[in-house]
Amino acid sequence: MDDVDRAKERELEHRRLSVESELASHVETEAPLIINGERCCVDCREQIPMERLAARPNSVRCIECKEIREQKQKGYR
Repeated sequence: MDDVDRAKERELEHRRLSVESELASHVETEAPLIINGERCCVDCREQIPMERLAARPNSVRCIECKEIREQKQKGYR
C-alpha cells in the first residue's frame, strides 16, 4: 500500500464519520412533551400534527420549530 492508497482510505473514513455525525445530529433524544394526552412541541407547546408523528414517531418538535432549531445550529457551526 502506497501513500496515495493510505490517503484515500483516510479520506473515506473521514467522510464516513462526517455522515454518521450528521445523521446523529438529526436524531432527537429529548423527552416528549405530553399535554392532555397529546404529544406537543417542546418549544412552542402546540400539538404535533399526526402526519409528522406518522413520518417521525420520535418527534418532539413541530416542523416549524425543528426548522428554526436547525437554522440556529447551522449558524453556530
